[in-house]
This record gives sequence, structure tokens and C-alpha cells, in this order.
Amino acid sequence: MGGVFSNLLSIPIIFSVFFSFTAFAQVETQCSKPVSNIFKFKNNLKVKVINYGLRELKSPHQVALIVPPTGGTNLVDRQYAKFFCRNGLPTVILDKWTGSDNVFDPLDLESHQKEIDYGKKAFLSIVRYLKNTKVAVLSTSKGGIGTSCYFNEFPRNVKSLVTIVAGAPLHLIISRSNQEDLKLLRETRMRKLGIKSYEDYDQAILKSLKSQTASRNPHVKLAMVLANKDFSVPTSLQYHLASRWEPDQIWEFEKSHFMSILFSYGKLRDKIYQFMSDSF
Repeated sequence: MGGVFSNLLSIPIIFSVFFSFTAFAQVETQCSKPVSNIFKFKNNLKVKVINYGLRELKSPHQVALIVPPTGGTNLVDRQYAKFFCRNGLPTVILDKWTGSDNVFDPLDLESHQKEIDYGKKAFLSIVRYLKNTKVAVLSTSKGGIGTSCYFNEFPRNVKSLVTIVAGAPLHLIISRSNQEDLKLLRETRMRKLGIKSYEDYDQAILKSLKSQTASRNPHVKLAMVLANKDFSVPTSLQYHLASRWEPDQIWEFEKSHFMSILFSYGKLRDKIYQFMSDSF
């Protein structure tokens, strides 16, 4: 009798384990196999997003929105998206937010403004499409610099922003960065456009920009990751932005630009996830 009774007791446990495993497998499949969607908005604006945990972008209750460093999607972005998704937070990556499929003339000083304008339209179009969804934003490097230019225009459904190695002012990041592409661009422009000094290049970039760093949005919780040995987005410019915005949370690394991005995921992903979750 005892053996039969114990077997009967084990049946609910077996079913519970089976259904828990099935649910986990379904979540794992959704988080490991993202779905891409292209949205078409006014003025021929096409925005590509990559969804983790969502088959379609149809107003989930809450979502993380990732704005990648270079406009495309890299390994760290995908790892964040999978991590958030597996912890119950569906995630959307705003892919190619700079208009990477468009061709910008590198000698055109206004190309930076064109990227910002395109990124702003793409970001705000997706956030407004999700008007009934609470949104937490994670933006890294160039993505963080871009979002900083329209932070004060975030719609009210955006509840938090986490920036990783962003800085200000914009024109000095462009003109003084030691990032290889920007260094080469600076040297090429100065030579071909007849710009004589770095100070003149600073001013030329400043004049080409309509956008600069926005004021802090008072309705959005803000956290910042700062790199203390950064020459791509110079450390002094990261602290300049932090002193201007006075974030709710600051995390610092004694690392380079690239290593701080890697360490933010390796060391801070749980804290970043918790910060986002607490903002909802």
C-alpha cells in the first residue's frame, strides 16, 4: 500500500517537472531564435528590429529596447537580449539605426547629423508604436551618444535609460576621438578640406551639427557605465555628461572603451536588468 501511495504522490511531481521543463524549453527557443521585422513608417522610413521572446511586436506589457554601438547588431547586444529574455523581459534590438544601408559621403561633415536624424526617427517611431508598452532602453557607445541627443524627447512610456560609455559634447567626441575610423576620417578631412588645426576641425564639426546633448529627461530613471581609461569616447567627456545629467546610478570600470563594454555585460548584467525592472 505504501508503495502504491508513494507512486501516486510522485505523479504530480513528474507532471510538474515535465511542464516546467516544457515551459523552459519554449522560453529558451524564443530567446535563442530571434525574429526580425521591418516596419514601414511615414516618409519611406524603414526600421528593422530583432525581437527576442516576441514573435511579433504587438504591445507586450514591458520590453527592453537595445540601441547598439555602431548601428548594427553585435555579439554583446545579442547576449544582453538573450539574458533579458530568459529572465522574462522581452527584448527588441534596434538594428542599423544609423541608416547603415544608406551611403554617406565621408567628406560630408553633415553625415554625423544625418545619422543622428535617422536614428532619432527610427527610435521614436518604434517607441511610439509601442505606446501601450513600458520600455527600458539600453544604449552603448555610439548608440548612447545618439540617444543622448534626444533624451529629453523620450515619450512617457520610456521608463529607464542605461548608457554604456556615452559622453558629451558631441562635436568633441567626433573631433577628438582616438577610435581608428574617426582618426582616419579626421586626417582625411583635414587634408582634403584644407583644415589647418585640430581646433579648426572642432569648430567645423560643431558648425555642421544641429543636434547637441539634450537635457536630462525628468521622467526617466537613468544609469550610466563609465570607462576610466577610454580614448574612443574620452573619459573626461563621459564624466562631463554624467555631471550634467546627474544619473540615479553610476558604475565605473578602470578599463578601456572596448573592455568596459565587455565588462558591463560580464559584471553588471544582473544589476542592469534589475535597474530596468525596478523602473517599470
